[in-house]
Amino acid sequence: LKSRLLSHGRIWRWHTEMISHKEKEKKKKEVISLRPQVAKEENAFAVCHIFAAFSDSFVRVTSLFGKEAICPMTGGMTVKVDQNESLPYSCKVLGTTALHIKPWLTVGNRTKTLGSEVHSVLRALVCSEKKIEQIEDVISIPSDSTCKKGGHHL
Repeated sequence: LKSRLLSHGRIWRWHTEMISHKEKEKKKKEVISLRPQVAKEENAFAVCHIFAAFSDSFVRVTSLFGKEAICPMTGGMTVKVDQNESLPYSCKVLGTTALHIKPWLTVGNRTKTLGSEVHSVLRALVCSEKKIEQIEDVISIPSDSTCKKGGHHL
């Protein structure tokens, strides 16, 4: 009986050492948060890139320098029906309090004005109580664009 107890005791002792080692690893792990570390009264700035296509809207929130993507989203990621992809509630942004907005459009011989997709994203950002610092127009409009396919020629 003593030899069995000793052998079982060693296994049990080794098992408890492994558990305590795992508990030490769990205590060492820290929670990593992507949210900016600011005080309650300060604003956490980010850049919101909005690409508005005709059928979908892409919203990508990055840091001020544009290197770290905080929240990349499309309208299709939050909506189950294809019809609702460009609606305001499909584009919500998390983690920041103030935004610099840069809208992008499809250029070429297509429309060069902001459509309803960009307006719906801006409406969603305002309704989600985000402060909008500035809206920078980064749409590249060519000086000589090609004509659309078909139609009348001059």
